[in-house]
Amino acid sequence: MRELILGGARSGKSRHAQTRALALSMAKRAPVLCLVTAQALDAEMAERIARHQADRPPAWRVVEAPIALPEAIVAAPADAVVLV
Repeated sequence: MRELILGGARSGKSRHAQTRALALSMAKRAPVLCLVTAQALDAEMAERIARHQADRPPAWRVVEAPIALPEAIVAAPADAVVLV
C-alpha cells in the first residue's frame, strides 16, 4: 500500500504522515524508515529540521537522502514502513 499526502506549506502534512506511519508500523509490527530530503541551507530551514527531528520517535531509523532519494527507497527493507 502507498499513500501520498499533499497539502500547502505548513499545513500539517508531516505530522499527519508521521501519525499514519506510526499507525501502520504498529498494525504491521514493522519498523519505520524515515527518508529525509531537506538540507539546512539557512537558519529557518535548520529550525524546521530540528522541529521535525524532535517530533520523530527515537526508534525510527533515519536516512538522509537529499539527492539519492530513489536509491534510498529501493534500498529500504521490504517490511519497513517508509516515510519520505
